[in-house]
Amino acid sequence: MRWLIVSLISISMYALNAGPVAAEKFRISTAENDQMRALVPLIEEAYRRIGHEAEVAFLPTLRSLRSSNSGKFDAELVRTTTAVLEYPNLVQVPEPLLTISVSVIVQEGSDISEATWETVGKHSIIYPRGYVLIDARTRGMNATVASQPKSIARMIANGRADIGIVLTRDAKKLASEMASLRVIEPPIETVVLYHFVHFKHRRLVPLLEEVLIEMNESGRAQEILQSTQ
Repeated sequence: MRWLIVSLISISMYALNAGPVAAEKFRISTAENDQMRALVPLIEEAYRRIGHEAEVAFLPTLRSLRSSNSGKFDAELVRTTTAVLEYPNLVQVPEPLLTISVSVIVQEGSDISEATWETVGKHSIIYPRGYVLIDARTRGMNATVASQPKSIARMIANGRADIGIVLTRDAKKLASEMASLRVIEPPIETVVLYHFVHFKHRRLVPLLEEVLIEMNESGRAQEILQSTQ
């Protein structure tokens, strides 16, 4: 009995001296575009709130997915649920990180008045590099990619392509800056984006979900996103 008491005291003292679990650094990969850069401060804060550090690396789209799925990186910053169907090691955090929409821009004098994925296939298309959603939707169409939304705007204005497909916020900004362009309403598609962690870190999922719910409901997430625009 005495031995048991001494042992319990020793264990208790060890636990007290051990202190809290040390913070870890989680490496997160993502595609290279302005929208992803805007999300970096948001995910960094989410990880800080659960006691860890996030480090984001920008890679080509498919390389990013493959790297996070293989475990080379600890997580994928943000994707749609359909974009990761072929990557079984990625576990979704259920609370959305961001909702975005994509819109079509055309020349002001264009007779194109409707934007659906069925109708745009009749025209030449240009869109920004790094968007898996648009890659998938325009597969088999006469579509090319450009590095920046402003390059797309110039090509549309110069008649080098019929249709530009960009984030709605970029579409509206470009149309406000160039009188020769207009945005077709409504957006061609709206999608919800989620954070994904590698399976080995699945225990982070409920922690991140709780934090993201709080950040979304309090308005903190929107505050961060607006500060990066």
